[in-house]
Amino acid sequence: MSNADKIKVKALGRPTPELNIETNASSRNKSYKRQFNSSVYFNTLWICGCGVKNALFCFPCLIFGGDKAWTVNGVKDLSHLSQSIRRHEVTLLKDFGDFFNVDTSSSAGSICSILDPLLKSNNSKLVAQVYDGAKHSNVHTGIKEKYPLAYLVHGYAHELNLIMPQVASQNTQVKVFFSNVDDVVNFFSNPQMVNVLNEVIDAVPTHWNFNKSRAVEVIHGHRSALIECMRIIQERFSNTRVINQASALERLLCDKVFVFWLEIFCNIMPHVDVLDNQVQTNKTETGRIKIAVDVFEKSISNIRNDLEPAGDLGKREDESEFEERISNSEPTIKKEEEFEAESEPVEERISNDLEDIIKKEEFVGEPVPKRIRMSEDGLFASALEVCDVVVETARTRFRYTNHLLASRLFLSEYFQSYAKSFPDEVFNTTVTTYPVFEPERLRTELIIIYTRSDFRLMNGAVAFLNMIKANSLENTFKEVCKLLEIIITIPMPTGEGERCFSTLKRVKTFLRNSMGEEELSALCMLSVEKCLIKSDVNFNEKVIDVFAYGKRHVSLIYKK
Repeated sequence: MSNADKIKVKALGRPTPELNIETNASSRNKSYKRQFNSSVYFNTLWICGCGVKNALFCFPCLIFGGDKAWTVNGVKDLSHLSQSIRRHEVTLLKDFGDFFNVDTSSSAGSICSILDPLLKSNNSKLVAQVYDGAKHSNVHTGIKEKYPLAYLVHGYAHELNLIMPQVASQNTQVKVFFSNVDDVVNFFSNPQMVNVLNEVIDAVPTHWNFNKSRAVEVIHGHRSALIECMRIIQERFSNTRVINQASALERLLCDKVFVFWLEIFCNIMPHVDVLDNQVQTNKTETGRIKIAVDVFEKSISNIRNDLEPAGDLGKREDESEFEERISNSEPTIKKEEEFEAESEPVEERISNDLEDIIKKEEFVGEPVPKRIRMSEDGLFASALEVCDVVVETARTRFRYTNHLLASRLFLSEYFQSYAKSFPDEVFNTTVTTYPVFEPERLRTELIIIYTRSDFRLMNGAVAFLNMIKANSLENTFKEVCKLLEIIITIPMPTGEGERCFSTLKRVKTFLRNSMGEEELSALCMLSVEKCLIKSDVNFNEKVIDVFAYGKRHVSLIYKK
């Protein structure tokens, strides 16, 4: 196929027909039959189907060439479909954009040694760096020295409430804290444990599949109830593993070090969520992001300034009570004659003394390990360090935002005003940030776009680039195409793809049953377009009328 034909095929989209594929299989001496489910199209976005061959194919490979099993023969084996998909995804990475495993030990030099052959000494080709989490926080500076246009950009698909705990977990105490938070959340993944908690407190969350921020908030708000719940579980259940877990979590929730960090992050994480929501909007501007980051820094600084050293964090509540009772009692010293007058054997007396010691240890509880016995000053210093790291991470991730200005050049809602007054400030910042354009030609091409009414129907960089390529206008708008490709490459402040999967997950979690493709698509549409539905005051009545006059065995028409 020619490039024009490939563009047309791509514009049509991948075919997703219902297929009549069945596979007979057996497992553990039991035979069963697997049937095709159209949900595979939603779970794997590169798979398409052919109703003629009644098989599954790879849509990118059909256009650009690839494995014969996915382009010529088609895949019909449903028993091993998941394994075939995983193997082919590895092949796709190798064929369409070499995949290299960059681990935490990789340095800027090792990454540059991989990039150099790909870029062929054209250092302006690398226009951004995006990292998930804090694993490569010290690498971007070295890469930026080699590739001057490789600005560090926040990946907007990476949620800040996941990144900030990773950053703060560079501190061992914080890493242990979030691991303990996960233990509490995982413990209540069992509905039986949630039922016990329901007896202690009302309005408790039913599904404990929280993110870090929400988990910290819930544990902080219900800590006393969770402690009581753990004690009830230990009394009621007979399963040894459950009793051990409940006992350990009870001690954890009473531990002053855990409570100290719980207070710290219960104050920090809401500000992280606010910042994440502010930068995830579709029309985020550079000025707004800078204001949001400044407010975030001030909020965390206020938390830092309000920190107060905690008490003796090496002791639990019951241990301190025991030591206070012991210190108030008067010691007794026996004389030598009294020891000689005792008829009790020495071995028996020692045994009795040991029993007394054991009883005291049982009252005290499990001794606090030395590795978590932290001085007041040391833990306080760690909390200050965590606040500083969180602020610095936000400042570093959002230091470069000029790519957001470039995207404003292609928002069609502003084209009419741009035609009257060209956006010189945004244009000059863009050509200064990316000195790879012919400024005068780019300016002329943009003026043509702003003055034509047909371009005002388009919106967004992807739509513009597809339209230009579909009409073979690459040479006419050469510099505009170059700018559009840069904008598309760099992550923009929109979570549309992430929100689509989030909507699908919410709908399936709500229904908790199997459903067809049509029902699932309709429910997702209702969730996405909820604002439009709310604007129609008669929407519910219209839905009732549709069901009432449909072909049903039961009459649903209400008669007044």
